[in-house]
This record gives sequence, C-alpha cells and structure tokens, in this order.
Amino acid sequence: MKDTITDPESPKGASLTTPDYEASIIQIIEMGREFCKYMTTVSLGSIPVFLGLLALVGFSSIQDLKQQPFLVFSPAALFLITSLVFILGYFPLGSLFFQQTPADTLDKQQEIQRYQRRVIATGLLIFSLSVSFAIAVITITIVKI
Repeated sequence: MKDTITDPESPKGASLTTPDYEASIIQIIEMGREFCKYMTTVSLGSIPVFLGLLALVGFSSIQDLKQQPFLVFSPAALFLITSLVFILGYFPLGSLFFQQTPADTLDKQQEIQRYQRRVIATGLLIFSLSVSFAIAVITITIVKI
C-alpha cells in the first residue's frame, strides 16, 4: 500500500504539491490570524468600555474605593492579558515554516493549527473570565453606591 502523503507518484501525493493545496494551507492559517487580530481589537476595546461603565454607574475616582482597589481594576488587566495572548496567536511561529516535501508540509500545517487552537482557546477562556469578572465588579459597584 502506497503512502499517499509522502509518495509523489500517487495521485493524492502529487496533489499535495500543487499550488492549490499550499494556498488552502495559507488560507487556513490566515483565518486563525484574522480571528486573533479581531479579538485583539475587541479585548483592547473592552478596557475603555469597562472603565466607562464604571464611571457611568458612579465610580468617579480612586478615592471612591473603600477597600481592595485591585478587584476594581483587575478586569481591565485581564482584558490586557487577553489581548497579549491573541497577539501571540497572530504572529506566525518562526520554527513552523513549510518544508519542501508534502509530508513535512502537512506536519507543519497540523502543528500550526494545533498552536492556533491552543492560543485561541486560551484567549477566549481569559476573555470570558474577564467579561464575567467585569460584570461582577460593575454589579457590586452599583449595589454599593
């Protein structure tokens, strides 16, 4: 039985070296990069929205804090950390460039996809925690004021 990925003699193996296959790999990677770019913008944009909501509910200055100022500003810090995670997902990995053989190309594609999935999952988890924590802080601020 021939290996269709590494055997350039087989029809499927030959199709792995075509420009269409390479274009589809690049398109898959670009979709992950575009999602990371979008989520970087969303997470950075969430910081002024959170601070604006705090001002809207009556939090006007640092003197309004009775205790634990860390809790009030930690959602903004978590949004910043989220944007840094998505920035890591946006930039390509230097060690994951394509090789000449179709088998190496397929391995690198899978490695890049695994990396992007991990980064996106981590970023979405931190973003969800940030949003939940921001909602909790704003709710507590409304109740106390």
